[in-house]
Amino acid sequence: MPSWPARFLAQAIGRLRSLSVSKSVGVLLAGGAMGVAVIPAASAAPARFTVSAAPAALAGPAFIQQVSAHGSGKSSISVTPGASVTAGDRLIVEVGVWNRGNPTTASVTDTAGDLFVEVTHFTASDGTEMSVWTAPVVGGGTAPVITAKPTATADMAIAALEYSGLSKVSDTTAVDQVSHATGSTTSATTVQSPATAPTTAAGELAVGFYADSGFGDTLAAGAGYAARANVSPANDMEMLAEVQPV
Repeated sequence: MPSWPARFLAQAIGRLRSLSVSKSVGVLLAGGAMGVAVIPAASAAPARFTVSAAPAALAGPAFIQQVSAHGSGKSSISVTPGASVTAGDRLIVEVGVWNRGNPTTASVTDTAGDLFVEVTHFTASDGTEMSVWTAPVVGGGTAPVITAKPTATADMAIAALEYSGLSKVSDTTAVDQVSHATGSTTSATTVQSPATAPTTAAGELAVGFYADSGFGDTLAAGAGYAARANVSPANDMEMLAEVQPV
């Protein structure tokens, strides 16, 4: 079984930890599950989704680059890829948001005009929200500024991945399967999401995401998964993204 973040909640400084996991961008093994390893005590709500691969005539999914950022008291948060993105690739963005007013992520946009759709979102009992957004790269040739905006000022984090070889559709039909669950743990542990429904194609990519509201934890990808973004340890928002071809 892969080990991978899910959503976690834990008492700390008057807040709860919130961790969420999702699988996306590709087909998951039928009946497969996803989990995540967290180093401190936490309660968890795992999630997973899969996104369809590009047509068989094209190469399989390939990681291109990633960029991430985090901070407290943000009215928006932005990242810029280190290199120009390529037309036909896909951007996958995870956003974590928390404050006592329970804000959510209102939008994800970029300066190239790529159209992001929200694939999924989950809110922990303390109001921490994790959301996942995606868009096909239409023009390419630049390194666009990617910006997430919350409904109110909040602690935030953002992680953006660029992949080639994935579906180029502009809506949520790029996603094959999604699943999530909630639970709790009182010590450092690996938390696992439930299995998705059987996948509908081959040569896809499972992607998992984790977010918590910042407790100085060290996060790690699960067995069989490669970490693509790891924002930890941090005291405002922590996130991790991991992938596995399926």
